Amino acid sequence: MGTVHIPFVLCKQLQAKSWVRNGRFPDASMYALLTSQTNYLLKWRCKEVFGMWTPIQLIPARSGTRTRWRFAFTSSPMARYVYVVMWLASSPGATDSYARLTIRDSGGAVVGTADVHAGTTAGSAPDTPAWMSIGTQILNDGTSPVEIPGAVDLYGEVTDQDSRIVAITVYEEAFPADSGNGYIEGGFAVQQPIFDGVRQQISNQLTSQWKFGAAHVEHWTVDQDASVRTRTANTAINLVDNTSTTPSSSTPGVTLDLLQKGSERRGTVPCVLQAYGGMSAGGSFGHVELVDSSNVVVGDVLIQFGNAWRSSIVNLPATVAKYDLRFKSDGVNTCSVYAASLYQFEA
Repeated sequence: MGTVHIPFVLCKQLQAKSWVRNGRFPDASMYALLTSQTNYLLKWRCKEVFGMWTPIQLIPARSGTRTRWRFAFTSSPMARYVYVVMWLASSPGATDSYARLTIRDSGGAVVGTADVHAGTTAGSAPDTPAWMSIGTQILNDGTSPVEIPGAVDLYGEVTDQDSRIVAITVYEEAFPADSGNGYIEGGFAVQQPIFDGVRQQISNQLTSQWKFGAAHVEHWTVDQDASVRTRTANTAINLVDNTSTTPSSSTPGVTLDLLQKGSERRGTVPCVLQAYGGMSAGGSFGHVELVDSSNVVVGDVLIQFGNAWRSSIVNLPATVAKYDLRFKSDGVNTCSVYAASLYQFEA
């Protein structure tokens, strides 16, 4: 094990047909460049996993402890820590106001929490507050930073503790650049052997990064649990405006640019659609749908009894296109939906 040098600037694109073709021997210069670029991606290609904000004039009033936002993501293969930056508006009172990020694994166990405190504030809190607090915190166990597992599904929950959150960003930080952490040692010299294990390590790391290291595509969440979307009818309506039934250029949605996200062998971009919600009765089913501009359902998460995260594989075309989120019930029971997350992922 040893420290690995990683450049801060990505090298120019490798011309594969110049370096790698039948009849040529393995080239030390090519492998030096290849390992350098691979290590660059492993170190600096961690990602933001969630971001959300509320217009200042619409910040919910202080209300004790409440859940504001939820999200789902797959951690990057080389991710070590999770950081959160929160912007809190003034919340008057003698109680120390703060907001908390909680990350859980797929079994519901708490991986770690991060609190950002605003302290106490005298006076009133108008719709446009006079005092703001911005803080950064690392995910921890109450004493020490927590190392998150890599390439696994994780679930976030943001709560107000007598505070008023305006905006948040949650992002990963990679392991230090050391061969013991999975980075690839370089130092190739002319006329010295280049072993197949080096090629295998490069291939494995790049494959893992491609499958699990991509950024999120879109998050939607109610602004607080009290604003949960509910529906009994079996006609799907837009999750954002809670009204529209047919997608159009004017309905709330998101335009995704996936042009450079495919591969040579496949024209689609593999994603996961996750939705948090539940049905009011056992044996009943609701749906959270992702629909394109032609009203074609391209993703469908089955909602069952009890609030929980549930997921579905979605293959989107590698194009620029608009999509809407919708939900529906079975015509008898109530379907409740709190959040949905769409992110790139390949099993």
